[in-house]
Amino acid sequence: MLPPLLYAQAWFTSWKDFRDNLRPISMLAVGLVLFTTTVVAFVAHALVPELPLAAVTTGTFSLAEAGGGFALVVAGGVAVGLAVGWVFAKLLCLVRDDLIDIVLSLVCPYAAYLGAERLHFSGVLATVTAGIWLGARSPELLSASARLTGEAFWNTLVFLLNGVVFMLIGLQLPEILKNLQAHSRGELLGIAAALALIVIVTRIVWVFPNAYLPRRLSPRLRARDPMPPWRNITVVALAWCGMRGVVSLAAALAIPRTLPNGQEFPERDLILFFTFSIILVTLVGQGLSLPWLIRRLRVTTGDDDAAGEREARRSAAQAALERIGTFASGNGLTGEAVRAVETLYQERLHHLSDELADVLGWSPARQRAVESRRLFREAVTAEREHLIALHRQHRLSKDLLHKLEHELDLEEARLG
Repeated sequence: MLPPLLYAQAWFTSWKDFRDNLRPISMLAVGLVLFTTTVVAFVAHALVPELPLAAVTTGTFSLAEAGGGFALVVAGGVAVGLAVGWVFAKLLCLVRDDLIDIVLSLVCPYAAYLGAERLHFSGVLATVTAGIWLGARSPELLSASARLTGEAFWNTLVFLLNGVVFMLIGLQLPEILKNLQAHSRGELLGIAAALALIVIVTRIVWVFPNAYLPRRLSPRLRARDPMPPWRNITVVALAWCGMRGVVSLAAALAIPRTLPNGQEFPERDLILFFTFSIILVTLVGQGLSLPWLIRRLRVTTGDDDAAGEREARRSAAQAALERIGTFASGNGLTGEAVRAVETLYQERLHHLSDELADVLGWSPARQRAVESRRLFREAVTAEREHLIALHRQHRLSKDLLHKLEHELDLEEARLG
């Protein structure tokens, strides 16, 4: 279940934003993870001496060997992900069928993950790399209908997979608790609460110094990346944005019950219980309170996004008008057809350029646009009702009804 979940998130990740924020991402994804792992390991060992600190699957541990192996696993995973992404990009260019495109999008994460794992590289990094690489090229690789269908498919799939993973751990909990009868329920809940608190505290201890100290010490970094608002850092530091869920759960579930030497993995059920408990605190407790925290701290994104969207829409409309004139003159189209399409884009451009409407929230241009949308919606509703009536009168086949209804759905979605 892990490959499609990773792939879906990576597909919608902006490579530009990822590259621009590589330093803080690395500090969180590598530095914070290692720091939290170390602190939690020692605290858990102190609270439950049965939980060992050694590398129990091999019995030995070498920092130099582990560091070199880590670098090889990372580099190999990225390389495999790029190779798989390149192959599937070629396949998507050759295939022009929406259903096959969706099938390929589902096969790709497994090809990256299993291919990398077979070569003893990181399947997770391979899947994420392939997803980011293909997602950045999706506007050229996929048709409009494939994107619409694929988005609906992947939204449903990710929702179901997340639910199934937590259902699986829920089904295992009774057996896990039965195997933990040596510990009282109060003791288990107390240790779980302590570990959850440690996870939150270690994040606070790590995030604030790493957000501000490098900028204090480096004027060059401070000029390139100014000090972030304390409210935004607070939301991140308090772990309300910590992404702990399916990946952590899958890692815990992947722990084998028996080691290669035939011995049982020490305290596997205890690890699963603590993992589930920490996820419950960070995902449900902090997750549900995140909107409240954002409102309380008055964290905003500013007007940059709105201004950027307006400018993008305006420039896209201008590009469309330029293409209309060039295409019409080169293909001998009638003036009536050209004027009809030009009028549509001129209206859109006029509406987007009306700064007064953006300031006051209302203007004749905006009122005209709102009224036009209402009329369009009413017209689409009339079309749909008429088509349904024709179908019920056996004057329109089910297949044709679906085709025409799909076109109306797209038109209604465009109207918002």
